Amino acid sequence: MRPPEPSNDSSFELVAVGDISLGDAAQGVGAGVHATFERVLGRNTRYPFEHTPEMFAGASVVFGNLETVISHTGLVRSRASSLEMRGHPAAADRLAEAGFTVLNVANNHMMQHGPAAFADTVGALRRRSIAVVGEADTSDRACIPQSVTVNGVTICFLGFAFEPDKYWHGRLGYAFGPACDMLEQVRRAKQSHDLVICSVHWGVEFVRHPGAAEERLGRQLIDAGADVVLGHHPHVVRRIDRYARGIIVYSLGNFVFDQLWDRWLRTALVLRLRLSRRGVEGFDTNWAWIGDDYQPRLMAGQERRDAIEAFAALDERPEWTSSDEAYAQQYEQLVARNRYESYRHFVRNLGRRPVTYTVQTLLQTARRKAAGVLPSRSAAPSSR
Repeated sequence: MRPPEPSNDSSFELVAVGDISLGDAAQGVGAGVHATFERVLGRNTRYPFEHTPEMFAGASVVFGNLETVISHTGLVRSRASSLEMRGHPAAADRLAEAGFTVLNVANNHMMQHGPAAFADTVGALRRRSIAVVGEADTSDRACIPQSVTVNGVTICFLGFAFEPDKYWHGRLGYAFGPACDMLEQVRRAKQSHDLVICSVHWGVEFVRHPGAAEERLGRQLIDAGADVVLGHHPHVVRRIDRYARGIIVYSLGNFVFDQLWDRWLRTALVLRLRLSRRGVEGFDTNWAWIGDDYQPRLMAGQERRDAIEAFAALDERPEWTSSDEAYAQQYEQLVARNRYESYRHFVRNLGRRPVTYTVQTLLQTARRKAAGVLPSRSAAPSSR
């Protein structure tokens, strides 16, 4: 996709989307995005982004959160855990051809297959001129800033993850928010850039409203100089707040994913921001549905109207969001319900996966449950 021709006007458009998982989730090893990618590799050169051109048309910058490595380094095909949340190396070309120009890698699945696969992913993206956001610097206490210039406007992207890594116990390749002085990084970035955009992998999964900690941190980042805060990790769309001169997007939801057991997990927010040196001039929201082939397609008609209505309802915050204890209880209820639905989905699709992966997944789930690796409430985000 070609960027629009430069003009005398410094304004431009940025499109942001949510979580892009190019691998098979635990419940779908052998039948998820990676498995489908390999099956159609030779005959569908645009998978899984066949339907994105109209979503990204006219945007100078296209941003997303890459939730999986795209590397076969260390892959053992006989092991389900080695395939889980791992994308195909050829996906780097697909991301570039789809129009992605900036991708965040600060999230809790990027080290799942070790530092070599992480390094492969970062290298593959850079070779295709995609800016990589969220890498840790050598001190492991800061994010490496990524600068992008559009129509003479300088933008600094920063990325931080808050979910503790449950798969890798060595040095993290990405910036872990609790170890970083995020606000100071934002202040420094604003001194040398027109715009600062901060990607945050925060909050808890499945809850459609942010907690008090996310609200507080989002505002602190804007106060420190960020113009846009883009949230990921909950897998469901959350509301958008206009605060001071900036905008806080608490969660963009999923974009490419094989979590098909709940309609909110299949609803994708496509955010289009109008930016200039003055900051956020305005924004529009569009809506996509993740199909049975795991690809997003723009909604239309009644489907789109229903999504708009559901999104508007998120502005009314339930009473339980104001209490940490009540919020935690709500989260535990949603995790339990999501786990139950994911197990039902797993059983309904047994015939789509090799038996050996099914057996391994069952054993692995039992081990993870015993070890406490299954979803749990994250530490509240803090600016330090």
